[in-house]
Amino acid sequence: MNDKQSTSLSGLRVLAMSADGADLSKLIAGLEQAKVEKATPVTSVADLKLAFDKGDTDAVLISISSTTSTDILAEIQQIAGACSCPTGLFLDSKVDVNLGEIIDAGICTVVVDGLAPKRIPRLLETTVYRYNKMRGLQIQLEEALSALEERKLIDRAKGVLIEQRSISEPEAYKLLRQAAMNKNCKISDIAQTIIIASEV
Repeated sequence: MNDKQSTSLSGLRVLAMSADGADLSKLIAGLEQAKVEKATPVTSVADLKLAFDKGDTDAVLISISSTTSTDILAEIQQIAGACSCPTGLFLDSKVDVNLGEIIDAGICTVVVDGLAPKRIPRLLETTVYRYNKMRGLQIQLEEALSALEERKLIDRAKGVLIEQRSISEPEAYKLLRQAAMNKNCKISDIAQTIIIASEV
């Protein structure tokens, strides 16, 4: 592990979950190699929920063996979807799962039959990178959709002003902009007010 990687992982607080004692030991050993700030071992879904609810978790690594019940796996998928943090999964190849569903649940990285302490630093780094990348794309999408909705509001409000005042589109936009400046708010807020008033 190089210095750059060590620096990127050193401040992380990571939950390591496995019902299998041997796997849990490997997870903790790997996190020690990664030199994370804190590695918290948990052995059940209930413990995982409790530990995560404390709010001091930056990432989660989970090992699922062939002895893990499908109910537990389903619960883990629910937690991964709700936890909003990088989640990596080590999976026994004998476990019958739908990998697409696991990834859709929010698990960033899945490794099949590859749990070894020396692999964990790189896996954790990859998991955090993928999570941050996907989160960034999600934020961009949300911002784009929000901008589109604001544009629709403004266009509707301009239409109302054009009809009510018999003015041009540039003049309608100028009125919206001036009102927003006067009230120190967004143009879309003024637009929404105008639309609501026109519908009363």
